[in-house]
Amino acid sequence: MTRWNIRRRLIAAFLLLILLSLSLLGGYILWYFYQHNLETLNDNLLTNAQITEQLIEDSMAGPLEKAALDTQIKEAAVKNHIRITIIDNSGAVLADSWENPAAMDNHLNRPEVAAALAGNNGKSTRYSTTLAQNSLYVAVPIIKNTEILGVIRMASTLAQVEAAFSEIKSALITAILFTSLLSVGMGIKLARNFTAPMETITSAARKMADGKLDERVHINTNDEFQLLAHTLNNLSSSLEDKIAQIVAESK
Repeated sequence: MTRWNIRRRLIAAFLLLILLSLSLLGGYILWYFYQHNLETLNDNLLTNAQITEQLIEDSMAGPLEKAALDTQIKEAAVKNHIRITIIDNSGAVLADSWENPAAMDNHLNRPEVAAALAGNNGKSTRYSTTLAQNSLYVAVPIIKNTEILGVIRMASTLAQVEAAFSEIKSALITAILFTSLLSVGMGIKLARNFTAPMETITSAARKMADGKLDERVHINTNDEFQLLAHTLNNLSSSLEDKIAQIVAESK
């Protein structure tokens, strides 16, 4: 009973170690993959925002024609397959490639807009009720002669990022399960190789305890098990010699 318990504990420990290692590695790969794709999308939106800022800077500085600006933004959005929103320095939406600007709420308190109005590049990830999906928002200030005239905000859904994430997650889970099955077989083999010498020594020791002092252990593992077997053989020989000596002296 004991030898099976030891073997099972070894198999369980080996499998647990493999599962823990694979889970940690898989988790890191998923995190890195998601963050890398998110940063790539962020860089793309930021580049487009900076280019658009240069194109409409003069329009924002002069007499504002909202209709013309809205048309310009919609054309740019179609080319880049992203949503573009132009916001003035009070948070009012001047143009949007998806929605009617007049029907949109003030954006002054949106985190990415607030960061851009403070002179920094803004970024935010949240659920978009307009797009009905999780989206990434990137905003840059529109600056003319050190004055912040407004904000250009670019938005893109995370659908592709999340779809790619789901695919690699499924692949990793499949790989972990497959590797775990292989690990069970490998663990059984390793545990058997480890406990086999112990079982041989235990069996021989029981026979010696039953009086079969001529029993010998023959294993060749070049480790502590072989040393233990050699010690047990010497002990058995020594006991056998002493018993023979006692019998001889008693005659």
